[in-house]
Amino acid sequence: MVENKTVLVTVGSTRFDALILNIQKKSVQNALISQGFSKIVVQYGKSEDIFNQWEPINGMEVSGFSYSKDIEEEFQKSSLIISHAGSGSIIEALELKKQLIVVVNETLMDNHQKELTQIMTDQKYLISSTPENLLYAIQDLNKKELQPFLFSNEPTFQKILDNQMGFN
Repeated sequence: MVENKTVLVTVGSTRFDALILNIQKKSVQNALISQGFSKIVVQYGKSEDIFNQWEPINGMEVSGFSYSKDIEEEFQKSSLIISHAGSGSIIEALELKKQLIVVVNETLMDNHQKELTQIMTDQKYLISSTPENLLYAIQDLNKKELQPFLFSNEPTFQKILDNQMGFN
């Protein structure tokens, strides 16, 4: 059943071809449609060539852009954020109390993002995934009860960042 909900996919400033390729899969698009999504907006960064190969399935509207100074507006319009593991994107989605799937780019060197994402997943603030397991993360969306992240009342995120960066 289509409810006209929007998914925002964001890859940040580097190439993240694996995420773009996996969000394009028909099985992933069908899983999103079954959860009430009818539109995917992709911030594809330097992966425009991969994005342009997309063949949306019937019932799914797809649009994309490389970068935007107004990406906050896209965050606000979306019901689900599928994001790279950059802390800025994670904070933005959590502040807006959006459903959040964080996909770690395992090709990055010294991948502190993976550790940060795992801690946030363990605290039930978000769902973490690899590009290859994105379908399962989407299928689990409504099965997992995520906790709201209360920035004003908890120094949790700062503690997590400080711990990961060795500032403790």
